[in-house]
Amino acid sequence: MTTFQIKLIAITSMVIDHVGLCFFPHILLFRIVGRLAFPLFAWLIANGAYYSKNRKIYLTRLFLFALVAQIPFILINRLNNPSFWQLNVLFTLSLGLLAIVLIRKSENALVSLLIVIIITGIAFVLNTDYGAMGILVIVSFYLSLKNIKKMIVLQICIFILFSIAAILFLIAMTGTVNPAIPGISLNLCSRGHPGTCFKLSVALPPNFIALILIEPLGLFSLFFIAAYRNQEGRKMKYFFYWFYPIHLAVLYFITLFVY
Repeated sequence: MTTFQIKLIAITSMVIDHVGLCFFPHILLFRIVGRLAFPLFAWLIANGAYYSKNRKIYLTRLFLFALVAQIPFILINRLNNPSFWQLNVLFTLSLGLLAIVLIRKSENALVSLLIVIIITGIAFVLNTDYGAMGILVIVSFYLSLKNIKKMIVLQICIFILFSIAAILFLIAMTGTVNPAIPGISLNLCSRGHPGTCFKLSVALPPNFIALILIEPLGLFSLFFIAAYRNQEGRKMKYFFYWFYPIHLAVLYFITLFVY
């Protein structure tokens, strides 16, 4: 397969996922197909970072489109949850790419590890789509880009461990694996300054626990990645950048007419 073909599979999966989010939020089949999208995009970022001639321009471009996509991303998700707040997946991809750029400049393994930990923490605090897990997926793709066996092992570990961690965190915060609330909040207050608190809110989509359980199905994306033969294919660079915010906006306006 070429990178162009993998991009087409990724955006098709993403559109199916978002159609399910907008029109059929309780039908998991749409979301199951959509699980392929993020791992493919994460691999494309890692692959692009490996071959890019100018990673700073690549990173800047990705961040700018993340800003453009944020408003339609919020609007489309607030159709199901009016209090929804999260940074879209392009911010996650940008942070993952930033981690790779910084790792490449580092010649010390401990420094590289610290970079990954810090950026993973930033993704978690900023509540980006796929968050900390997303950063680790991107970085591990980059570190195993030329070793498919290593790639498979790393991705299986990340997906399974984060699914288990998400369930345990949900139980710890709510006391149940299936809370009847749209989100959870974590308040961190300073003992010395009681009035100084940091609040982290996480929105819970419909069928949240089911989405956690089906997230590892994204590992099937590895079949497409394994078929990659180091060929770029057709070039439509800006099409894929613009596609993300535009398709979100289109789906949002369609829902306004349908409902």
